[in-house]
Amino acid sequence: MKLSLKPGLDWFKNIIFVAAYNDGYVNFESAKLLYENKNMQNKVIEEMAKNIYSRINPNTVVKLTFYQPNLGSGLDYFLGREAHVQILDNVFLIHLIFSQIKDFLN
Repeated sequence: MKLSLKPGLDWFKNIIFVAAYNDGYVNFESAKLLYENKNMQNKVIEEMAKNIYSRINPNTVVKLTFYQPNLGSGLDYFLGREAHVQILDNVFLIHLIFSQIKDFLN
């Protein structure tokens, strides 16, 4: 909670939030910095998001959501790590992300 009150994110020209539905490491609402969900159960995430959004320009924010089907069945899959790491390890996905947001970055 205290970190959401500190400056830093507002120093960036553009901000991109990337979330995966099946990410078991980072809560979906937290990864996308959501707080307008009427069914949100986690009031701490809601408060943190409001703190951060109070200091940034919403026009500089892009939010991307992924669902990665056909992930493995091992321990990484069970723990949710596989979906979390796939976003960073998948070269095709990285190219897709940057091809879709290249105009935003200029």
